Amino acid sequence: MQKISLHFISLALGTISTFLLLIAFIAEYKFSILPCSLCIYERYVYGVLAGLSVLNCFIKNRKIIYLQLIALTVGAALSFYHVGVESHWWKGLESCSGSFNLSLSDKMTTQQKVEILRQKLSNAPVVRCDEVSWRVFGISATIWNLLVFMGLTGIFGYFVQKSTNS
Repeated sequence: MQKISLHFISLALGTISTFLLLIAFIAEYKFSILPCSLCIYERYVYGVLAGLSVLNCFIKNRKIIYLQLIALTVGAALSFYHVGVESHWWKGLESCSGSFNLSLSDKMTTQQKVEILRQKLSNAPVVRCDEVSWRVFGISATIWNLLVFMGLTGIFGYFVQKSTNS
């Protein structure tokens, strides 16, 4: 059986990450499916994976492979947290719920209080993390994302482990 290069696997991971980002942007800009704040964080992970893959094309260093594995693990953990928020297993971040803590002092003028309220409302997210925004084949996109991260982490981790032992 032919040995598969870790650098090839890294490039494949970057290609898959770029493709998944493309799907997310098409969903957002073509079909107006807006992402919540956790979705944005998960996109950052895919961007980091793609960037590390490009970097690995120029600097073939095993540390980059390990950084990709760490990024995949972070992405899987973040996705699991997102699934938990969406499934109401636990409460999400303040930016996920559409609510915010309004800390007003009695020493503030009405003008200051109104300005703080205006700022909070203008920065409030439009999309909640604890609601399903869209489904594919009846399964939440958040769960699909978790499955993708877990699958990629498992496959990439297998190849990293296999190359370490050989």
